[in-house]
Amino acid sequence: LHITQLPYDTNELDLRRLFAEHGCAITSIRLVYDRDDKGRKTVFRGVAFVDLLNQASYDKALSLNFKSTIRGRKLNIRPTRSKQELASI
Repeated sequence: LHITQLPYDTNELDLRRLFAEHGCAITSIRLVYDRDDKGRKTVFRGVAFVDLLNQASYDKALSLNFKSTIRGRKLNIRPTRSKQELASI
């Protein structure tokens, strides 16, 4: 899943807690950061990619779109699109 509108102080634990509360089994989380010229993480961009264990978890997580919040911000939760899918839009 592709998640946006996250508060800039969000961490992996925040996302794991949110999805666990709704019965979603997560396999991995990748938070998106800007990087400096040496490749070091600098600023969190408010975006994350979340992989889920099974279809049931995936469906539950999608149902949370604009219904779940972290620190008052409604989250935009949508399927991740490949570069080919985005090019055809």
